[in-house]
Amino acid sequence: MRLKPLGQAAVLFSSRLLVRFTALLTLLVVARALDSHEFGFYAYSALVALFLSSVGHLGMRQAGARSLGQQAASRAQIEQASLISWVLSSLASLAIATLLLWPYEDISPVAKGLAVAMLLPMLFVNIYQGMNLGEGKVEQLAWADLIGRIIPLAFLAPMALLDDVTLEFALGATFGGQLVAAVYVGWTLRLGAAGRAPLELAGFWRLQRTGMKYILPYSLYMGNGLLVAHLVNTLSSLADAGRYFGVSKLCEIFSEIAVAVGTTLFSQGVRESGRAEDLASALGMIRFSVFLFICISVVLAVGAHPVVYLMLGSDFLPAVGALRILMIGAPFGALARMLQMYLASQGQPLAGTAVLGPSIVIQGLLCWLLIPEYGLIGAAAATVIVQAAGAVGILILFCRRFKTSPIDVLLIRPRELWSILRNLSLKIVRRQRKFHVA
Repeated sequence: MRLKPLGQAAVLFSSRLLVRFTALLTLLVVARALDSHEFGFYAYSALVALFLSSVGHLGMRQAGARSLGQQAASRAQIEQASLISWVLSSLASLAIATLLLWPYEDISPVAKGLAVAMLLPMLFVNIYQGMNLGEGKVEQLAWADLIGRIIPLAFLAPMALLDDVTLEFALGATFGGQLVAAVYVGWTLRLGAAGRAPLELAGFWRLQRTGMKYILPYSLYMGNGLLVAHLVNTLSSLADAGRYFGVSKLCEIFSEIAVAVGTTLFSQGVRESGRAEDLASALGMIRFSVFLFICISVVLAVGAHPVVYLMLGSDFLPAVGALRILMIGAPFGALARMLQMYLASQGQPLAGTAVLGPSIVIQGLLCWLLIPEYGLIGAAAATVIVQAAGAVGILILFCRRFKTSPIDVLLIRPRELWSILRNLSLKIVRRQRKFHVA
C-alpha cells in the first residue's frame, strides 16, 4: 500500500479532528452563553446553512474536481463554471434560508440577516474547493475548514469569560470566520482566469448535470442526519434534542477519519489511470481505516461515560447509552462514506443512491416508532440499523463493480498492518534524527 495517500489522509484527518473539536468548543461556549430559545435559533440556523451550502451547489464541487483531475476541462473553464454556480446557488439558497429563518419574530433582524448571509462564504468555499480536490491539494481543504472554525472561537471565548456573548455576536463571529476562510480559498487558488476566458454556458450546464449525479447520494446522506435531529426534537423534548446533538458531534469527530480517507480517495481516484495497483492502494487504505474505526469505536463505547462528562458536562450524561449505540454503528457509516466516495471518483456517483434513497424513509419510520418509547436510545438504534444496512448494500455494489470480495475490502492483513506501523515508526525516527542534527 502506498503511504503517500495515507499520509494525505492523516494530515486531513488531524486537521479535521481539530476542526471538529474547535466547533464543539464553540458550540459549548454559545450554549452556555445564550438562553435556550436563542441557542435553538443559533443551532437551527447553523444546520440550515450547513445543508444548503453543502448541497445547494448541486455537485459543482465534485464535477469540477473530476473534470480538472481527468483534464476534461481547462482550469479557466472550471473557474468560470464555479463562479456561475456560486452566483446562482447563492440566490436560490439565500431565498430558501430567508423563508426558513425570517419568520422568528422574537429574533432581531440583525441576527437573522447574519444567519442568512453566512451562506455566501460557505457556498464559495464548498464550490471552489473542488479545484483543490482536482489538483490533489487536499491540505488546502483542511486549512480552509480550520480557519473557518478557529476565528469564531477566538472571538467568542474571551467574550464568554466576560459574560458578554449575544446571539448577534455569536452569529457575527461565525460569519466572520467563514468570510476569512473564503478569502483564503480565493487567495490560494490565485483566481482570475475566469475573466480571461470566453463565456461558456454550455460548459457550465454540462458540468452542472454531472454534478447533480454526485450530490444526490450526499444530500440523502445528510438528509438522514437532519431527519433524526428533527424527529428527536419533535417526538421527545428540547433537552433530549440538545443531548442528542451533543453526542452526535462526538461521533462526528470519529467520522472525520472517514471523511479524510474518503476525500483523499476521491482526490486520488479522479487522477488515476485505472491500473490494478491504484485499486490495490485504495483497498489498502480502506482496510487500514476499517481496522482503525473498530479500535476507536470500542474504546469510545467502553469509556462513553467519562468522555461525555469531560467533553460535554453532566447535563449530557443521560445520553451516554445513546453514544454507546452510535459508536456501534459508526464503523458502518464510515465504511459506506469511503466506498461511496471512491465509487464517485470512478464515474459512478449514483451507485449508492439505490441504497441511500430507501434508507431515509426507513430511518424516518424507525425513529417515529422508537423515539416515543425509548427516547435517545431509540433514535440511536434507528440510526445504527440504517447505517449497517446501508454499508452492506454499498459494499455489495463496490465488490461487484471492482470484482473483489468483502474480505479484501474489510480484513487487514497482519503483514500489511506491520508494514504500515514499521514505515511510520521509521519516519518518526528519521525526523527525530534530523531534529537532533539541527
